[in-house]
Amino acid sequence: MEKLNVQPYANYFAYLAHAVSASPYLMIIGYGAGDEHINYWLREYTAIHGEAARVVEITQSDDSSRFTMQRFGAYDLQWTAVPGNNDAFTSHSGVPCLTITGGITSGRSFEGRLDGLIRARYEGTLD
Repeated sequence: MEKLNVQPYANYFAYLAHAVSASPYLMIIGYGAGDEHINYWLREYTAIHGEAARVVEITQSDDSSRFTMQRFGAYDLQWTAVPGNNDAFTSHSGVPCLTITGGITSGRSFEGRLDGLIRARYEGTLD
């Protein structure tokens, strides 16, 4: 925790706190939820934004109990697999979330996954 008071880490942490507080949109990539100072701000994020929060998580785990936002226990996120996509899950209560657990290969780009899943989810065409 002492590193958080030393530059440049203090600036990084301050920016994280500001960004999480200011925007209801959050993307989490490969975070194992093991840093309590970051977890604090993720819990604050859910408190600040509530149902306006929109989270996209990209992780290697296909166990929904290990998804970052689920691990905070603030909501029962009721995960459901996305039809036709065995590597994507959506939540239907609390914070609307989309979790992508894989599927990014040389034939399926990250941009393609974002376009095909995330946009559809938040435009209302993906259930």
